[in-house]
Amino acid sequence: MGGIDGALIAYDWASYELVATTREAVQGLLGCLYRVPGHGWQLSFPDWAMPDVVAHWPEVTRGYEVFHICTPGTYQPPPVPGADIVQLSPALVEQCAFELEVVKSLSGLSLRPSAMRTGVPAIYGAIVDGQIVSLADGSAMSDQVAIVQQVYTIPGYRRRGLATAVVARLTEALFALGLVCAYAASTANQPSLALCRSLGYKPMATFGVAEYEDGGAV
Repeated sequence: MGGIDGALIAYDWASYELVATTREAVQGLLGCLYRVPGHGWQLSFPDWAMPDVVAHWPEVTRGYEVFHICTPGTYQPPPVPGADIVQLSPALVEQCAFELEVVKSLSGLSLRPSAMRTGVPAIYGAIVDGQIVSLADGSAMSDQVAIVQQVYTIPGYRRRGLATAVVARLTEALFALGLVCAYAASTANQPSLALCRSLGYKPMATFGVAEYEDGGAV
């Protein structure tokens, strides 16, 4: 039997991961992605496959992200924040989520206790002036690893260390569950790279990302 040179792995919300060892496998798997009216998709892939992705899908928005890992041994806690850092609940979101981007960010996240082995959600936020001004989500997890994502701070509250404090508190909560933490940041997003690395997240790999929406690039 011949070996497998690649695979296209589908996740929820039209998100895909392409893994491959040859260009031929990449080119073949890219043909499995379709243009569907009114729909789009997101794709991660080996960084060396970027020329093939661009050639096959020239209309996509694309870039590179750096994948980081943090363990209790590498973690570096930040200074104590001057804000309440709390685990978010549906009731708290209803009471304190007012800013549009915060509401939009939380709308796609599950805040209810889930069927995961922990039995609790892992979404934390900073509350200042009676509202949620910064948040981070760690609810995407396996038995060993949790992904820290959806990190956002209202523009008027940035450069106060709030996002760093929220990601730190979330990281500590995930460590308490016996998990290793992962964090991916765009190579163009220097503040996000600086944030995770200041907490002891170590870069492990760089990969390509692409996003397609029907009708053209986003």
